[in-house]
Amino acid sequence: MRYFVYFVTVGSMLCGGLAMAQSPGVLYTWAGTGNPHDWTWTMGGSNTAAIDTSTAGQITFNELGDEFDPGIVGGPIAIHDSFNRRLESSTSSGGLDLTGLDSVEIDVEHNGTGDVDVQFYMQVTRDSTYLWAGNDGTFKGPDFSLGPGLHTLAFPLNLLTPGQQTYIRTIGLSVRDHSSEGNLNWTIHEVRSLGTPLTLREVANHDVGSSDNGLQGVIANFDLDAIVGNDGGQNQTGLSQNTSGSGSLQWTDKGGDGTMGSPSGAAITWYNGTEWGGNSFYERLSDYSNYNRLTIRMSATDALNAGGDLGVQGFFQTGNYDYQVASELALPIDGQFHDLVFPLGGVTNRTNTQDFGVNLFAHLNDLVINVDRVWFETVEGLLGDYNENDVIDAADYSTWRDALTAGATSLPNDPSPGTVDETDFLYWRAHFGETLGSGAGAGQVAVPEPATALLACFACAVGMTVGRRRT
Repeated sequence: MRYFVYFVTVGSMLCGGLAMAQSPGVLYTWAGTGNPHDWTWTMGGSNTAAIDTSTAGQITFNELGDEFDPGIVGGPIAIHDSFNRRLESSTSSGGLDLTGLDSVEIDVEHNGTGDVDVQFYMQVTRDSTYLWAGNDGTFKGPDFSLGPGLHTLAFPLNLLTPGQQTYIRTIGLSVRDHSSEGNLNWTIHEVRSLGTPLTLREVANHDVGSSDNGLQGVIANFDLDAIVGNDGGQNQTGLSQNTSGSGSLQWTDKGGDGTMGSPSGAAITWYNGTEWGGNSFYERLSDYSNYNRLTIRMSATDALNAGGDLGVQGFFQTGNYDYQVASELALPIDGQFHDLVFPLGGVTNRTNTQDFGVNLFAHLNDLVINVDRVWFETVEGLLGDYNENDVIDAADYSTWRDALTAGATSLPNDPSPGTVDETDFLYWRAHFGETLGSGAGAGQVAVPEPATALLACFACAVGMTVGRRRT
């Protein structure tokens, strides 16, 4: 089977740095403002606690003992974050996604004089399965025995399955009975993830034997009337698995003009690749902040062999389901699989990705759509691509000019680091039109003078968006 690769050259947006989340970083640290960021306690027996977050860099649980019997002190207690709060920096509801990282660490201390046994646990997946790491790094191993002073406890993430790493509901400490010590104060200074960020993450391959009979959590999202067999709901009706080869996602998209009376061009959504299970709540949230492009391998087949191209919009819904367009590409209607590459530089808040997908443009004839693979990857930058949208275009000239005017000393993907000067302009002009992955000398176009280049690029962008059904 032949595969073809397409990069976007329109709809580009300026972007900033990537958020840190699937990359290792601090999950909770507390700023001393009185906000516990949804950390709380649960009675393991008869113990209760008061929460203090008045000191920057820590949260303290002051044990109160049995609220009805002051003679009962130092009983078991569990300290943990909320079931649906993943990060201090985010209130978006869903699971913590730590796919591919090495471990979670927590810095904790108590004010007692003796040893107290503590279990470092997580609750994972839709069933909130309770799992813990032992003090020897093993799965369900022995408790940590904590004496006076600061301790760092580690939970190796390789103890979790890939599905469990994708959806961590709760992180916490289960403190055993310590009546001999009396009521204690427990202070957590920081919770963090560690490891080397992934540079490639496959969300779905729709292979034979994968979850949901090959659908891997994908659903029909909107413009549902365009899908043959959909029952009008945001679900998997009308979607099926093509079992030829290794397997692919398949649906028939109706031909029409994209109006209510003539539907055409559905939107299909992926979450984290795990089982849909009747709803998408437990597939959220996903973290794709570590990647700079999304590739979707798909084909479009027209039984009438009319040819032409199908417009495909790559979109994300982030945070509170904010709809963001990654880019818009043309898929040849030729029955062949093509790799559609969507640069992600303009998609913000990817740490809090609710879902992502493809929104098809209207098309005249019924089309059979197949998706063979969906994956994210991190690709090193393209020299001369100053606004980091994976193509050297007119917007990069504007970015260079603004940096020069501001007296900046560096640019993203700077061919001459340490300066912003004419050298950077000359490199941009010599490589105008190159895209990430095109290779040196490939994908170049004749380069006019800057003013003309800007006009030509903008005219190209306008021309390529003609015929768009709607956003």
